[in-house]
Amino acid sequence: MFRINGEYVGVANSAPIYWNGSSGNLPAGFDEAIETIIEENEKPNTLCGLAVVISKEHLGKGISSKIINNLKKLAKSYGYSNLILPVRPTLKSQYPTISMDNYISWEKDNLPFDPWLRVHIKIGGVILKVANLSMIVRGTVSNWQKWTGMHFGESNRYIIPGALNPVNIDLENDLGEYIEPNIWVLHKC
Repeated sequence: MFRINGEYVGVANSAPIYWNGSSGNLPAGFDEAIETIIEENEKPNTLCGLAVVISKEHLGKGISSKIINNLKKLAKSYGYSNLILPVRPTLKSQYPTISMDNYISWEKDNLPFDPWLRVHIKIGGVILKVANLSMIVRGTVSNWQKWTGMHFGESNRYIIPGALNPVNIDLENDLGEYIEPNIWVLHKC
């Protein structure tokens, strides 16, 4: 947790994981990282960041980089030389029809276009690869209508506010499926 004048303004969640250092050996994304952490059989050697949340009032004030640096210090305190994170790019939800591979190639001032990716790169992070199957959310069509407040009148791909990709709605099978991509980022500690 990160505090300013006694007020909590940000928090990060992380857990130790085994990773052999190869991008091909990374979990598929957030969901698989959680499964690996829970079912881990090998001795952890890496810290896996799972979430960083900052209060809206404190966005854009450099807190995110301080939290990532604190995670790096935490990793180092356990003797780990790597911090890996399945990063959810901040602005990707504004471009849900653009593939993540294309989105991360966008630049602004020779840095990634996305502000959250920019923070990581500025403090030494390295993009390892896209995690196209990072998080999968399935539910009935009724579930998706409740969750989104939207009506789905036909089977199709729908743009949902805040989602990084369209949601696939299949009325015949009463299934809504959302597959969220993330970006694996590495920080050396």
